Amino acid sequence: MPAFLKCIEIENFKTYRGHHVIGPLKPFTAIMGPNGSGKSNFMEAVCFVMGEKTSLLRVKRLSDLIHGAHINKPVASSASVTATFILENQNEKKFQRFAVAHSSDYRINDSSVTEGQYLQELAELGINVKAKNFLVLQGAVQSIAMKNSQERTALFEEFCGSGIFKEQYEKYRLEVEDAEKEMQFLYLKKKGVRADMNEATKEKQEAEEYSTVEKKLAQNRTKFLLFHLYHADLTINNCEEELEYKQNDVVNIEKKWKQVDKTLKEQKKEAGIAQRDLAMVEKGIREVIAKKRPIFLKAKESVTHCVKKLSSALKTLEQARKAHEAHQENISELTTELRVVKNEMLMWERSRQALAGEVHLAEIQIREYEKLKMEASRRAARYLQELDSIHREQKAHQDNIDNEMRKKMEVQNIYTQKCHERDEALNRIEKLNDHINTSQMKVDELCRRRAQLQEDMRSCREHVQALQAQLEEVTTQLGDALRPVDSFVPADTPALQRRPYEGDGPLRGRHRPPSKTRRT
Repeated sequence: MPAFLKCIEIENFKTYRGHHVIGPLKPFTAIMGPNGSGKSNFMEAVCFVMGEKTSLLRVKRLSDLIHGAHINKPVASSASVTATFILENQNEKKFQRFAVAHSSDYRINDSSVTEGQYLQELAELGINVKAKNFLVLQGAVQSIAMKNSQERTALFEEFCGSGIFKEQYEKYRLEVEDAEKEMQFLYLKKKGVRADMNEATKEKQEAEEYSTVEKKLAQNRTKFLLFHLYHADLTINNCEEELEYKQNDVVNIEKKWKQVDKTLKEQKKEAGIAQRDLAMVEKGIREVIAKKRPIFLKAKESVTHCVKKLSSALKTLEQARKAHEAHQENISELTTELRVVKNEMLMWERSRQALAGEVHLAEIQIREYEKLKMEASRRAARYLQELDSIHREQKAHQDNIDNEMRKKMEVQNIYTQKCHERDEALNRIEKLNDHINTSQMKVDELCRRRAQLQEDMRSCREHVQALQAQLEEVTTQLGDALRPVDSFVPADTPALQRRPYEGDGPLRGRHRPPSKTRRT
């Protein structure tokens, strides 16, 4: 009977606080319970004691396996898991693993061993940690079912341990590949030797062709040198003719330079006159501004005073209009009341006349009637007097409103006149500014023309210097070219037989060779 797991002892491991013994376990044991009851932690305890890495136990550090460590309140300094196996000889063998701080301690039958010895003893029982053939974790069944045929084959090879022959297989495969490469190399080498022979034959032919071409090159070089000497002679003659043209150009440029200098002086004179005119114009503008400034300030103050006066008049007019409206309302109310009183009085008179023949009043009642009649007359007189006074006040207010409107029109006329004067002054200032800008533009144009003339003079001087340098260079070249010619002139030749160079250039007094003469 092979070895089997008897029980698991857990102490302070994750959610298991204290010492717990889970077992005895049977060849087929099912663990059931609600969520959070510790089923997954029990399986992780089995993985831990079988030597699995910390990364597969849902923790970041080894110390987090201690109960309460995930809330920074560990109940102990270590946690341990012990697996008890029953061997074939019915003896017990205990595998114990401790989690202490950041390290693990391994023990077999209470004897401390290394990790390698621990894993080797488990491998002897058929538990290979690297092959992972002793435990299927949560979610691994679905992962295995989703694998393709190649991945599933690799997984089965890992489970059955056939991976130990992989190195030997790779070694033999590499030897076969090396042998094939060696055979291919020999074939290519043979092919390369044959190609080298063909290439040597071609190189021999190319060498013979090269010697022929080299002879032709020597002949062509000789022809080229003769051709170059011929054209050098023609170039010397052309340089002599060009020298004459350059001398004429120098004379023309000197004349032009004198004309430009004269024009520049005239432009400077015109610029001075324009500068003086501009100064006079600026002076006139300043005088006009100085003369008109007090008038402008006075007009501005008058306009400001008129505007203030107009605003106060408008306020007074608005108050008078409101008072007039109030008086009109009072007049309308009093007129209505008077109309009502007259109507009532007429009605009363009619009723009194109708009842005069039938009603006989007592003396007291008659006196009361006369009293009321007098009171009514007094009130009517007072109301009429108030109405007259209201009419007079209305007329006075209307006169005041008319006066204020006339004053408003006068102020508006004055304001319009002052605005017109201000606009005229602004127009004059704008015209003066335009004149200043125009004068400034003219001055800038004159300055620009002056700078341009100076630049033209500088470029002319540079051109003259360049022509002089070219002239000197041509003179030097002609001198170098004439030395061999002078060397062929016999020493006893009379000086009168030599043709001097007639000209004002730097070749005066030198011997000029005949034009269009070929020298070999």
